[in-house]
Amino acid sequence: MTMQEPNLQPTSCRENWDYPPEDPVTPLEAKRRDLVTRYERFLQQEQGHEVTGYLITSHGRSLPVEIFDLTARELVVTAATTARVEGPAGVWYAIGALLDLASFFPPGTGKVLLLPGQPSDDLSELCAAQRIVPAWQSSDSFART
Repeated sequence: MTMQEPNLQPTSCRENWDYPPEDPVTPLEAKRRDLVTRYERFLQQEQGHEVTGYLITSHGRSLPVEIFDLTARELVVTAATTARVEGPAGVWYAIGALLDLASFFPPGTGKVLLLPGQPSDDLSELCAAQRIVPAWQSSDSFART
């Protein structure tokens, strides 16, 4: 059996949402999408960073990356809530997706968990243990630890 290399196809940010297209958009998913849009604008307009999205094809599956910061070499995955267990909107799902997607990028690629609010101390510790940088909406900008 031969191993197939994954294919990373650059796309515009938000072109391929990490959400089943056949499902109606829930209020939490709408909130998450808004956060993704605001963070993309922040990176581009306020930080001057170049960003992209990717569609990763591997083993017959397509995995979307909504934001990849080319300037900082960071992969960004968003949670709609700071709650750990909230289905696909929660932190556990987002961290799992972030770690999975990071495996397709070169070692040393940064991992950012984008949150709608400042993480609790225990969530910050969890992120630190996984070498994940939490980022969150802070008034009209974004903060990180």
